[in-house]
Amino acid sequence: MKWVFICGPQSVGKTTLCKLLTENLKIENHSPQVLSEVAREVLKVNNITNVTTKNVSDFCELNFLILKAQHMKHIEIEKGEEVSTLCISDRGPLDPICYLKLFVGDGEARKAFELDYVRDMVKSQKDAKQSLIFVVKPQIQFVECDNVRVNTSFKEMMEYDEIMRHLMTQLRISFVYIEESDLSMRGRIVAENIKKRWPLLAVKYAEKEIQ
Repeated sequence: MKWVFICGPQSVGKTTLCKLLTENLKIENHSPQVLSEVAREVLKVNNITNVTTKNVSDFCELNFLILKAQHMKHIEIEKGEEVSTLCISDRGPLDPICYLKLFVGDGEARKAFELDYVRDMVKSQKDAKQSLIFVVKPQIQFVECDNVRVNTSFKEMMEYDEIMRHLMTQLRISFVYIEESDLSMRGRIVAENIKKRWPLLAVKYAEKEIQ
């Protein structure tokens, strides 16, 4: 299974981009699988509402639950019987770690990196044969509060963005930084980079083959 990770803070258009790719991208004539944002499912299953950073203990527990759930979902997809050879993931393992680092501190982030399953996920992201990572730059015009996830200011979103890119560089994880605000351009950037990364895949985007 090859993985495409769409990363970044909330309200940058990750889920919208994943939906666009699902509708317009074909890999070997099949639509890609999609791993939806795990955080929403974790919040729902655990009946968590109005996430806040004020209760440090609860906030830490939530992000560790998200990490564990991501790992389990990845295993489930890897062992699945879907015909598609590519999965698009809405967020990756570094996303909850960035929240820990931003709102709690380096200590909790280090604890996360010490977990075996987190190390496994990070290792897979380092493997260019297996993973392709995109980080979407925050755009102030897209910022909104959904009263579900933790509310962050645009300044905090930019700090998160900086932490994310610094961590990836530090961990030697290659990534593509999407600065475009136009959705169709974002989709084209992802499709073209998939073709560049895995040239043997038959990649079509919006019914046009990527050369």
